[in-house]
Amino acid sequence: MTCAGCGGVGASPCRGCIHKLIPAKPPCPAGVDSCAAAFLFTGVGRTLISSLKYQNQRQSLAWLSSAVAQLVLAQNPARLDVVTWVPTTARRRRSRGYDQAELLARRVARRLRVDSLGLLLPQPSRSSASQTGLNAAERYERVAFRAHRKAVGLSVLVIDDVITTGASIEAAAAALRSVGASQVHAGAAAFTPAPADR
Repeated sequence: MTCAGCGGVGASPCRGCIHKLIPAKPPCPAGVDSCAAAFLFTGVGRTLISSLKYQNQRQSLAWLSSAVAQLVLAQNPARLDVVTWVPTTARRRRSRGYDQAELLARRVARRLRVDSLGLLLPQPSRSSASQTGLNAAERYERVAFRAHRKAVGLSVLVIDDVITTGASIEAAAAALRSVGASQVHAGAAAFTPAPADR
């Protein structure tokens, strides 16, 4: 195995790369009961996520899911019923052959010993284009989801790979609450810092 952060032989991420990760404290988007992210989306953190998202390098998934699960447990002593994820579009899933947020969410669910279900579907008319490079206003305008009614009465953990503006998590929470979810929590591997903080 090679480290997705530095390319060295061994665990991924290796001990050296883990020490370079900067802890994150993302703000809680509207409609979300708690929000946690493992590290800032910069430097080695950016490399780890990009290798998973764009190159299908999954060697860091075990460590990432463990880090996210530990943070979620620290913030949410109350019950969690199910883990879901912020879905990518059907076009990008076909192109990549996978959804990186789903991969992470299913691993987090196993660590938390709860079920994982795909409870969210993107609204094609608004969320089919990539959000990469968009500003906050453009992201909020573009993202929208529909939620499955299986979420009614449940405490749901929504997983994403990266939280940037919080638009996707906020839209996911709104959709889940619209069908009767009792609580919505959010977890991510990384959080994009504001430009002044990078």
